[in-house]
Amino acid sequence: MIRDLEVELHVKVSTSTSAQAAAAKALGCKKVVVCQPYETTETDRISSYAKHFGCEVLGATGWGSAFNQIGRIPRHAALDMAAP
Repeated sequence: MIRDLEVELHVKVSTSTSAQAAAAKALGCKKVVVCQPYETTETDRISSYAKHFGCEVLGATGWGSAFNQIGRIPRHAALDMAAP
């Protein structure tokens, strides 16, 4: 799909998933903890991407935001989710 869009649009195209895969590869990630911004019902689906990239998921959580409210997530959300 990405290649098709690049050919059609004549520009480089990326997705968040392809960017995450490239980052995991570049960093040599083997074990990860997933903190995602969406409803907690999305956590398993989003964590499965890391597994697809070859990472072992040690833990996962979600902030609980609806997709159309993602811009309202406070700046400290990632730190809050990472706190024990």
